Amino acid sequence: MPMVEIVKPADKPLGDWFETLRGWLDRNGCGSVTFARVGQGGDRPVYRLAFGDRALAGKFSRTFATYLTGTPEAADDEPPEFVALDGLAEVPA
Repeated sequence: MPMVEIVKPADKPLGDWFETLRGWLDRNGCGSVTFARVGQGGDRPVYRLAFGDRALAGKFSRTFATYLTGTPEAADDEPPEFVALDGLAEVPA
């Protein structure tokens, strides 16, 4: 399962940033993406998105390259613990 890690930009309100990401995911047919906060990058939160499609993960990475922290490796047959397989996971505020 391809994953992408991103860090929230310091200059954007969390709700506005999430709306930007969710809008892109919706426009690109990424309904099976899960999203979870996984840590802290200095003073900014880090989030991980797990995609069902490697091509869409790559497209997302290119589109939001300024937010990337890295792309962790994951086995295609073993979803990570944070993944809610039934849709978009709740993200803590």
